[in-house]
Amino acid sequence: MQRKGLFLGIIISLLLVIDLQAQNAPVINFGDTISYNNTIVLPIIAENFSDIGSCNLKLLYDPAILSAVSVTKSSQLTGSIASNINTPGVITLGWFTYPGLTLPDQTIIFTFTFNRISPGASYLIWEDDGFSCAWSNSSFTYLNDVPAAQFYNNSTAYMLTWDGPDVIAPSLYTDAGAQIDIPIKTTGFNNIGTINLELHHNPGTLTFVSFINTSGFPSLSVDASVPGTILVSGAITSGQPGIFLSDSAVLLTLTFQFNSGSTNLSWIDDGPGCKFTNKDFADLIDTPTADFYIDGYVREPITFNLKVFLEGPFNGSQMNNDLVNQDLIPFTQPYSGSPWYYPGMEEVTAFPTNAIDWVLLEIRDAASIGSATGQSIIAQKACLLMNDGRIRELDGTVLPRFYKGIEEGAFVVIRHRNHLDIISAGPIAGFGSSYAYDFTTGSDKVAGGSNGYSQISPATWGMSSGDGNTDNNVNSDDLTNEWRSDAGLSGYTYTDTDLDGQVGNADKNDDLIQNFNKSSQVPD
Repeated sequence: MQRKGLFLGIIISLLLVIDLQAQNAPVINFGDTISYNNTIVLPIIAENFSDIGSCNLKLLYDPAILSAVSVTKSSQLTGSIASNINTPGVITLGWFTYPGLTLPDQTIIFTFTFNRISPGASYLIWEDDGFSCAWSNSSFTYLNDVPAAQFYNNSTAYMLTWDGPDVIAPSLYTDAGAQIDIPIKTTGFNNIGTINLELHHNPGTLTFVSFINTSGFPSLSVDASVPGTILVSGAITSGQPGIFLSDSAVLLTLTFQFNSGSTNLSWIDDGPGCKFTNKDFADLIDTPTADFYIDGYVREPITFNLKVFLEGPFNGSQMNNDLVNQDLIPFTQPYSGSPWYYPGMEEVTAFPTNAIDWVLLEIRDAASIGSATGQSIIAQKACLLMNDGRIRELDGTVLPRFYKGIEEGAFVVIRHRNHLDIISAGPIAGFGSSYAYDFTTGSDKVAGGSNGYSQISPATWGMSSGDGNTDNNVNSDDLTNEWRSDAGLSGYTYTDTDLDGQVGNADKNDDLIQNFNKSSQVPD
């Protein structure tokens, strides 16, 4: 009878174990995982926490973003806890109590505290190798936690800053009378709840037309009822997630009619004028203002009123226009090939009768001639050279225009297909958006002086002719390899340095030989 009773007791015990092993482990989740501070406190929330006696947990995180500070149990947990936070990127903990504990769903059971190492997002991954994450009941019987993804919910911790985003108004150039789109860009646009922006401009220069909500920010609106003032506002609905935009994203695009002149685009941050909040509608830091709200401007293009002579066709007072009279000048700019490789698409259907040839105009922005190298080029344009030395757009009357700004100093380079390139001796003078320079009055007007420039009359200087192979040097190569092989040819040729349509002795004697050993002084 005793053996039969013992046998029945063992059977009952096995049945109890089988039943207990069928119990599921609690499900754990992270609470709020976003912080704007130097620390973040991550609550661990449990569901199905019934008759629990112990657990082991192992959490992986990004040590480049976070540094573990402490692990604590909530006041609702009885018993003891032990943890190890000494290995960067890993937290392990063990907890037990007796008797088993039952808690309501959504109870915080543990709290992990981290310090910020750097702003960013850190993974939060429960690593379960079978024992590293495990639960037992009051009888210390392991509970079912397979598949692990149904019991241990991973997440991401966001270590954000309280700084508001940067808002950038562009600096643009456009022609008077044109309609212009002004994109307002932003960086650091993280978890934003509300927007308020105030942008001022000269109402005589710009007239507001419309706007596009380029980013899709909720309820974005623009009020332009006061001339010269643009008010931008938008807000998420309470309880909704904050808005994130990638850096350099366009927040909205403003469209204006540009009348003429120039205007600054100035952000007005008087407190409410420019302000952002996070998703909880807490104000974000935006001081000093200049670090967060970047002003811009809209201006007419800069123009250059330039005068230069080519030595070859110069006749004592102006330049001969034989090429245009003989219809030899190509309608498409000739500087697309070597050595210029200029990609511009300038072309005409007819030339003004006083045109001489194409020239390639180049603007360099530099503080001195020493820094006015090829790295300082900000714009190029193929233009027409007129017989009186004026350089003009393709209609022969308009000054060359560039849709760029000069930050340091405007150096001008002039290139011609068979004359030596020149560069202004210094930054040329400008008034507002207009610059003017006369290259013809002396050798001191170009860098290097007479080393790469020629006196073409008692009071006049011009670009040195004779560079038949376009290498910016005049020497025996131009004579032996170029002129001699082309002598007698007619047409639009590099060796026709006097631009009369014929390659003859005048090109050799009057242009090429007298300029032997001259070379361009334009910095590479």
